[in-house]
Order: sequence, then C-alpha cells, then structure tokens
Amino acid sequence: INKKSYKISNDVINANQKISHFNQVYVNKSDIISIDLNGKSTVILKNVQSILNSDQSYSNHGVFLSFKFSSFQSQHDLQLGKLLQGKILSFSRIKRWWMAPHFTSSIDNLPVETQLILVEYSNHNIFTKKLNHKHEKSYAVIVPLIDYSSGFRTTFYGKDGNKNLQSGLLGARLESGDDNVRASVILDAIYISSGTNPYQLIESAYNDISNKMKTFRTRKMKNQPKGLDNFGFCTWDAFYSSVDSDKVMKGVSSLINIGIPPKFVIVDDGWQTVNVDSRIDNKIDTIKSTNLLPATIPLDGELSGAQIDGNIAKNSDVFSHNSNIVVKLLTNLASDFYINVVEKGSIDDCTVKLWKYLSNTILKNKLIDFYNQKTDFSKRLITWKANKKFEDVESGKTLKKFVHTLKSDYKIEFVYFWHALSGYWGGVSENTDDDFNNALNLISNTSDHNTNSAFNDNTLNPISNLLNPTKKGNNTNNPSVQRKYSKPTPHLLQIEPALAWDPSSIIGVGSVAINKLDEMYHKIHEYLADSGADGVKVDAQSGVSIFGSGNGGGSAIAQACVQAMEKSVVNTFGKLNQTEVITTTLLGKIKKYVNLSSKYVTRWLKSDNTVVGDNAFTLEGCMCHSTENLYNFYETSLIRGSDDFYPKDLPSQTVHLVSCAFNSIMLSEFAVTDWDMFHSNHPYAEIHAAARAISGGPLYVSDSPGNHNVDLLKRVVLPDGHILRCEQPAKPTIDCMFRNVMEDGETALKIWSTNKVSGVIGVFNTQGATWDRKTRRYLTIPSTNPFVVTSIRPSDIDGDFAYKIQSSKSLYKDQSLYNRQHLTNRQETGSFIAWSAKHKIMYLLQSSESDLEMSLGNKDWDVISLSHLYRIDRHHKNHQYSMNTFGLGSLFKYIIKPFMSINTKLELKQSYKNRLLNHLHKDIYFSPIGLLDMINTGGSIHSVDIVNQIAEINAKGVGDFGIYMNTLPNTISIDNNAIPFTYDYFESTNESIHEHGLIESPHGYLVHFHLQSKKANENTLKLKKITIRW
Repeated sequence: INKKSYKISNDVINANQKISHFNQVYVNKSDIISIDLNGKSTVILKNVQSILNSDQSYSNHGVFLSFKFSSFQSQHDLQLGKLLQGKILSFSRIKRWWMAPHFTSSIDNLPVETQLILVEYSNHNIFTKKLNHKHEKSYAVIVPLIDYSSGFRTTFYGKDGNKNLQSGLLGARLESGDDNVRASVILDAIYISSGTNPYQLIESAYNDISNKMKTFRTRKMKNQPKGLDNFGFCTWDAFYSSVDSDKVMKGVSSLINIGIPPKFVIVDDGWQTVNVDSRIDNKIDTIKSTNLLPATIPLDGELSGAQIDGNIAKNSDVFSHNSNIVVKLLTNLASDFYINVVEKGSIDDCTVKLWKYLSNTILKNKLIDFYNQKTDFSKRLITWKANKKFEDVESGKTLKKFVHTLKSDYKIEFVYFWHALSGYWGGVSENTDDDFNNALNLISNTSDHNTNSAFNDNTLNPISNLLNPTKKGNNTNNPSVQRKYSKPTPHLLQIEPALAWDPSSIIGVGSVAINKLDEMYHKIHEYLADSGADGVKVDAQSGVSIFGSGNGGGSAIAQACVQAMEKSVVNTFGKLNQTEVITTTLLGKIKKYVNLSSKYVTRWLKSDNTVVGDNAFTLEGCMCHSTENLYNFYETSLIRGSDDFYPKDLPSQTVHLVSCAFNSIMLSEFAVTDWDMFHSNHPYAEIHAAARAISGGPLYVSDSPGNHNVDLLKRVVLPDGHILRCEQPAKPTIDCMFRNVMEDGETALKIWSTNKVSGVIGVFNTQGATWDRKTRRYLTIPSTNPFVVTSIRPSDIDGDFAYKIQSSKSLYKDQSLYNRQHLTNRQETGSFIAWSAKHKIMYLLQSSESDLEMSLGNKDWDVISLSHLYRIDRHHKNHQYSMNTFGLGSLFKYIIKPFMSINTKLELKQSYKNRLLNHLHKDIYFSPIGLLDMINTGGSIHSVDIVNQIAEINAKGVGDFGIYMNTLPNTISIDNNAIPFTYDYFESTNESIHEHGLIESPHGYLVHFHLQSKKANENTLKLKKITIRW
C-alpha cells in the first residue's frame, strides 16, 4: 500500500473538529496488517491459510476475506494464523438460543461458536491534538460472516474447542450444516478492521457488512419500534403459559391501582391453541390426549427457555410415579446418573454417549411423557386462532374483544403477542384434520407482497432452489407439514449436549414446507392484526437452524424462515400504521414533500440518527443470537439482549445484567437491545431497575398481581406510564470492556448512555456469579472481598459529549442579527455537575477527565447523571445601580450618613462600589440536573437555551426538579407562571478538592421546585418551559 496516498476516513466529532479513529487494514500475502495514523504497521493475523482474495470495495478501512480449499466439503476448518497479543473480548453462544461475552488474553481459551472478536492492543501512545486526548490503545475487530452464495457460515474457536488446532492460533470453522451442500470456495467469510475507538470501529464494521451482504440493516437505518418510551407489562414470569384473558386484566389493573399504569402489554406464550401430536410414531405406547391447552409450568420459570435440568425431571411425577419397583429404582438411578455425570459432561464423553443411547431406547418413552406432560416443548400449533382462554365462540369471548378492552378500558396503547419462529415450540401439527395443516394444504403459495426488505431480491438467496423443489402453487406431491428431526452441528452439540435428547431430537417437530412459510406467518399475523394487535415477539429463532440437514443447511433454512416472517409482519402490522394519504392536488403534493423533508431533517438532527417513521411497527427477535438469524434482520427493530430473567435462579441475576450490557456492543448494531422483564418486588429488583432505566431499551415488569415495589417503580416510571429512556443503547465503558466484571474480584460493571442533554453512567457490583460453560449452569463464586472500587469520569461517555465546548452563536434560540447583540456569552464550561441517583449527592467535576471515586458493596449500584456546567457572562448588561442596591435604603441616607466623617463616607462609598462591581461582573454558572427522585435524573430534560441572560429549560415529568446555580435567581416560572422554589447551600472547602479536580460539594445552591407537567384533566405529560431570571 502506498502510505502517501492513504486517505484518512474522517468522523465528525463536532462542528469544528474532524479526526479519524480508523486504521487502514490490508492483506500482504498471508498476513493481515493494520497501519495507524502515524504510518506504523501492526500485524493483526500472521500466516493466514487458504486466502483466495481480499475485498475493500465496501469499506474505506476494513477488508473482506475469501478462502479457497483443496476439496469440496460441507465443513472446513481453517487455521487463521497467530493473533496479535492483547486482551480479547469475544461473543460466543452459550446455548443454541443465546450468546454471552467471554474474556481472555489467550486465544487458546476462545470458545467454539464465537461470533465476534474484539482485541485491544498497544498503540504506542498516538496523540490526537484536536481532541487533546491520548489514544493509548488500538483495537482490531474480526467478524465471521455467512456466504449465502455457498450456504457456508463461519465461526471462530481456540485450541480448547478443537484439540487439532495448534496452540496460539485462531481457528475458524466454515460449514453449511447439510452434508449435501458442499463447496471449496467460500466468499467474504471474514471481515477485519482496526482503529482507536472500539464503539465506532464496531459500528463501522457492521455498516460495511450490511452494505456488502444486503441481507440485514443496522439499527440506525430502521424504524424505531413502537412503545419504547412506555412502561410495559409482560405476562410470562407472572403467569407463564397458564395465562388467560382474566389474568392479563388483573395484572394490568394491579399496576394501574398503585399509580404505575402500563402502556404496552406483551401477551407471551400461552395464548395459542396447541396440542401434543397424536401421531408420534416413534413412541411405543399410543399417546391419547385431548388437552388443547399448554402444559402447566411451575411458577418459578425453571422450564422456560429450555432451562431444564435433572433435578426437575427427577422430582416430576412422570419419573417418580411407577408401580413397578424395579423400573422406579432404575429410573431414580438414571436420574442421579444424569444429574451427577451427564449434565457436567462433554459430548465426547463415554458417559454422555451412553446417555444419548439410553434416551433413544430404554428411557425414550419416559422422556417423551415428561416433555409432553410437563413442558410445552413438544406441543404443536393446531390453528392460528387463540385458545379457549382468549377466544370461545360459545361464551362470545374473542381475542379482538380482549385487545379492545385492554385499549379502551385500561388505556393500553400497544398490545404485542408472542409466537415461535416455527409457529410453536414443536412446530405445526402434522394432522391434516387440524385447521392449520388443512389450510396450508388448500392454499396455494401465491402471495406476492411488495416491501422494501431484502427478501424481495431473489438474488440474495441463490440456494433457494435447494429449498424450493416445487414451484409456487404446485405442491400437491409434498405435504405442507412434515416431521423433521434436529441434527445439530458438532460445535453446537459441544455447547449443549442435551440437544441430542431434547424433544426436537427424539420427538421431532412439525416443519412447514419452505414454500408454505409465507402462508403460515400470514395466517398468524393477519389474525393478530385483525384483532387489534400492534406487533409480535418472535421467539425460539436460533433453534431453526438445527433442522438445516436436508434443507440446504442451517443458514439457508434460517434465512428462509426469518425473511418470510419479516415480510408477513411488514405486510400486516406495517400497513396498519401507514398514515400517508395519496393525493394528486397541488396542496397535497406540497404537504407530502414537507412531511418527507421533515422526516429526513428529524433523522439528521437525532443524536444516533435512528429513523423515526410514522409507519414504525414492533417486531422483536428473541432467542435469536445466532448469526444465522441476526444477518437476516432487515426489519427486526428490537432484540432481547441475553438469556432470560430467571426469578428463582439467584446466581443468574448479575450475569444477566453483564450479558445484556456486553452483548449490546454487538446486538445494538442490529436493533435496539431489550434487557428483558423483571420483578419489581425481588431481592435484586433495584439493580435490575437501575440498569434498565438507562439501557436505552424498553422497561417492563412481569409482576404477579399485588406483588409490587411501588417506591421503586415510581423511580423509573412517570405517572402517565411513560419512562425517561436514554437516547441510545447502553454499553460498557472502555475501562471495563476487557475486564471480567463477574469473576476478577475487583472490577465494577460500568455502562454509559446519553439523554437529550445530559450523559449518564451506571455502576454495578456484579462480582460473584458466572455462567459456567462446562456444567452449563449459573454458579456462585466465593469472594473474599465484597467491595469493588471504581471511578467515573465524563470522558467515559463516547462521542463528543465530554469534549463539546460550543460557541455562543450555535447555542441561542434567537439567531437574528439584531437579537444576537443582546445575548450573553453562554457556553459549556468544560465542567460538569454529577448527581448520584442512589445517594442523592451532588458533585462538581472540573473537567472531562476528573474522577469521581466510588466504593460498591455486594450487588450494590448507582447511576450518575452528568450535566454540563453552563456560564452566562453578565458584564455586557447595562445596570443602573446605587448604594440602595444592597438594601441600605433610607436607613443609610437619613440616620447613619449625617453622623459620619468625610473620610468614613469616602471609604464606605468605595467599599460599596467594589462590592457592587464584583456583583455585576460575577458570571452565572448553572447546570440543570433533572428530576431528583428518578433514577435517570437527566432524562427529564429535553433542551437548554439562553436568551438575554434568561435560561430556558424544556422538561417533562412530575416531581422534585433540581438545578445547580452559583447565584440564586430572582424568579423561576413554568410556562410563564411564577412558582416558589427552595434551595440548599453548599460551600466548598480545601479538604474537598482532590488531585483530579473534584470538588465534592460545589460552592453554590441546589435550587429545587416541584415540576408538574400534567394538568388534572390530562392523561399525558406535556413538555414544560422552565424560565430562570437572575
């Protein structure tokens, strides 16, 4: 590469500064090399095998790698070479559904099914003058991709995942998941880039990948999902699959009665009509069941998300109840063997292989009985309509009436419904007499929906011929639903050996033919949309790919399902929300042009450039962390961030938060990250609520009726049912990004985000628990030190927040030439006011690098709101003053003055003059903090402006509103109505000034007053203008 012609890719830091955070990456024979801003080269990967070519046409700084092998195979293992030395953060699957972060400094420890690698390495102290900030580190991102032209998916692993791999080398597996799909050339299998800012590096990487693959869009290019700013209620952990319409009403009304009204409801698993398929031909006994309702799941959630262990099965009456004493003894012995040996074993262990054999022979019937009677995982969808708990013709109950009641009587704005990507956990019924199966056999697949999604481009799925052996409308020779048995890939079995004996393996699923997928999803979604639903949560997505064998491979079948599902959602729920009226009149065309222009302007002005469309709809992906699903999310706008919130599994609580925070580094590039429901009345409720309050995603609970923590909920939910949501997905700060905040015993989890005006940093002690990849369970880790010490600083927040010091010209509301002459010189001073949400203490941080040190006890937390300290220069104002300015009045003039000597009068006059001059030339410093009782305090502030030395703050909410000032104001008004205010005085001392520029108690006043932005007859809070005059 010619270094002289190397063009820096600039990123706008603010209006006056531009700087590149990217290094240039290129291929030199078998080495992947990065060139930094100083022209110094670093080898990221050395001696990479089988490189066919590299492509930089879709990236200014990254590179796509293609590979060629010597033979046609369905699986290739590749030695990617020696990775540069540094700290490694990777994201790999821990179950078929979910991924989690992994921390290491040795590439040998990299788990199988790794889907992203981020490496931190020394950057030789590159100094960036424009930011006055030293980038001491560089970062390399390595992303495995899917080549849909061959059907091959790439993942990474280290030596621990494959003993044949040489120590110190990075391994890659490229596989189709179908023995019949073979290739020797895999195109664009890996993407690599490097830079000095990990956040911008990853964002740029997925932008490049999206532009190259064209099968998914990044978050910022999608419509924002509905209801994000609303508080919600989910039925799952409150009722599990025993949910019914009356229980939903009780759950909603219980929250309304305590003054915390939900505005959206997620009706989770339990509303569909399902049954055990009566044609299980691989079971010895005939199954007879007329139960049309889901299984009764214990109210502890242990069976949710396939979270089944041996203890649950052993204690089940399916296993324990048996009249034959010998069979009962053998069953108990088998259960103990499973708990103590199999659950902790590897797929290659002899004991696990033995259990796999037993589960498919001697124990098969017992396992099938257990799955059928105690779980929902073997049940199949009979019809697209709701079950009798929600829709009963005889009683006049319908799903449409249920949704209407929620919206009309309980003021719910949005109602969403759950379904699995395959219809239900066990798919669709094979019985041709059942409604769904019969309808799919009768309807020819002639749907031709027009959307802007990737699935309209037939060239994007070149292996579609493998998936569609018959043409549309000509499926008479093949049934619409067939039984399929899972065949997980070797690495997936290594992660989750139980896949070899779970329901999909020993019972199978009712798999809908590929060319009938459009109809299946259309039936479900059309029914829900006609009932008044506003969107869907599509679950169990990453379980589809294990049925890729014989269907073109895992990536192919996952793509077919996701694209058909998204197309159906767009053409049902998307159309319901289109507000544009087609008109041919001149006035109508002008209005259309203005509306279209305003949308682009709105998008440009937003801090994270998220598209906010008036036809936004909600489509949430859940249990979907495989790249086979993620790389097809063209429309999906919301993604669950981690494994479930398990109320009774205490070790999982903090691990859940860590997984959500770190997974957001990757997942938030695809969609908004959802940190899941939680219980407000729970031992870990505070730490869950605090994290979700600043997550940037939705906030909702799954409380059972009457079981609430009212005080906690009032700290995260406004009286009208809305929340103070951050502007972008929260992510870990750089100083903890490569630290194991669960196990190292010393590092706190720190996450950052921004509001419209302020910044926010959350700190959490998450030490003491982890997900154990060997036993595949959440475990408690004994700790000798329950405390962690951490510090926060404004520069922890990425972007220009901490360094933005703007000129007065761009900050005033009135920009006319005449009025600008009368404006004071207001600017961000470079200092910040920090507010502790938990302890309600105010701090002054003198610069973006000032440290606020904190000590956190076991499972302790805090949320720090950071507000700019603004300055108003008052020396331009023409004051008329006299000695009466200080209140001496007639007392001085008529009583004291006649008895004073001339010298005394002169000295006193000069003293008064000096005091007055000091008063007049004293600048005003102020910082709006926000609603002091809310966890995301600064989220209530929408804007700050100054006109003629008058501060105007637009804010929304109800409660005690706080502003720091160095000088008390004359008046404070809300919407031009003067209001009373109180204040607390703080005086700094020498002892409170720290070496990093922190003053614990800033000199000045905490002025606070009651903000009420809702009238008595209003249901929604309005934006209010707070005016301050000094």
